[in-house]
Amino acid sequence: MTDAEAVVTSLMRGKRLVIASNRGPAHFDRDENGELIAERGAGGLVTAMSQVLEQAGATWVACPMTDGDKELAASATRVPMPSEDPVYHLRFASIDSQEYDLYYNEISNKILWFDFHYLWDLPLEPSFNGATIAAWNDGYARVNRDVAETIADECRAGAIEDPSSRPVVLLHDYHLMTAGQYVRELVPDVILTHFLHIPWPDPDYFKVLPTQIREEILEGMLACDVLGFHAQSYGDNFLSCVAEVMGLPVDWESRTTVWRGRTIRVRTYPISIHPDGLSKLSASDEVGAWEDRIAEIRGDCKMLLRIDRVDPAKNALRGFQAYDQMLSEHPELVGKVMFFAFLNPSREEVQAYHDYLESTQALVAEINERHGTDGWIPIHLEIEDDFPRSVAGLKNYDLLLVNSTQDGMNLVAKEGPILNENDGMLILSEGCGASNELEAGAIIVNPFDIGQTSEAMYRGLTVTAEERKARAELLVEVVSRNNILKWLYHQLYDIDQFISDEGRDLEGT
Repeated sequence: MTDAEAVVTSLMRGKRLVIASNRGPAHFDRDENGELIAERGAGGLVTAMSQVLEQAGATWVACPMTDGDKELAASATRVPMPSEDPVYHLRFASIDSQEYDLYYNEISNKILWFDFHYLWDLPLEPSFNGATIAAWNDGYARVNRDVAETIADECRAGAIEDPSSRPVVLLHDYHLMTAGQYVRELVPDVILTHFLHIPWPDPDYFKVLPTQIREEILEGMLACDVLGFHAQSYGDNFLSCVAEVMGLPVDWESRTTVWRGRTIRVRTYPISIHPDGLSKLSASDEVGAWEDRIAEIRGDCKMLLRIDRVDPAKNALRGFQAYDQMLSEHPELVGKVMFFAFLNPSREEVQAYHDYLESTQALVAEINERHGTDGWIPIHLEIEDDFPRSVAGLKNYDLLLVNSTQDGMNLVAKEGPILNENDGMLILSEGCGASNELEAGAIIVNPFDIGQTSEAMYRGLTVTAEERKARAELLVEVVSRNNILKWLYHQLYDIDQFISDEGRDLEGT
């Protein structure tokens, strides 16, 4: 165990940890022998929490995604993870499939994601009606209560197993923004935190939501003791919404507000990656095979790369338009650079996503037709979820483009510098949370300014080797220093501070 890991695990002593998220760290399916087999999930949250799960004896609560998950949910089974050498338990909440569809597709994806990322064309959309409120009441609110009831059950079970410890519940992301209110009702002595992995919009945009929905969201968040955001501006927006929508006092110096006699702390925790784990994966045979394929396709061309979900917030269209402009203004680069776009299909059942994918494919075809020559295409587009392919691309790019209009953090901007072996440059949108940490090493752009992005592409592809190396080393240093353990440490430290402050308040009464 490293010194950082030791500090993190020491902060969890005497606490019973319950983590809750929409998707869990694993899902289950039956193999050919009828046995339930777990497939471990990926992502920074799983990696981060693995550092403390063993010391905390934690339970992870999630929504069921597969038939195997639903079987486990129906039996209220706590699954040891991993089964051969358990370090924590996984439990699925029992959730009705129709309620989950309303919660996830109708509210979380079509409404909350669009509002929190400023994606609506407000003169034309959205339009809310009774069906919206019904989906909220019968879907989002019910699933959040189902998850909260499972969390409360785990808190009570932990109290029986260890009466001297206190439950600490870590809620995650925009899917569970009302769960805190229900958990607080069911477990009054709980220490409750909520970390939001996406931006929080300004009050005017937040208030586009129906009155009931926006008030219940804020009440759910305010039921927590500590609220975490990727960037201070997101926390500022939240506090402004608290003041304007709820009429509550805000102490901007301490970044706190008071709700029902409780003080809520708003804090900034920029999430990051686990550099060592990512570097080990990059040496796999699957990644090596993709590297060979990429090298064959690109030939002697420089490599411009983007890796995104097909999501309007990721802003692929303007990225391709900027590349089109660069080729038009700098014809000497024709045949000398290739834009690799590795896009993952996402939420295809949402019409706006379906339309965005079609527009992306049409624009790529148009640019390739306009600038392509025999033996060279300007843009190599692949639409498929393949993580080894993404890692191979990140190892070899000359220039990485991350130009989201709004993005809570965007970990690709941090994974790229750690994996890259080519002193690759980074173009980064000022709308990404990552820009707060990486601005000194990246080329920062306004994601809506196609001309500026085009100029940044040209600069990134033509800078001196000395500047490339200096910027790449700076990015690696920043990401390595602000790693996933640091993100987790600050949250656990603030929980410890909350407990200490609470104890002093009780002594003074």
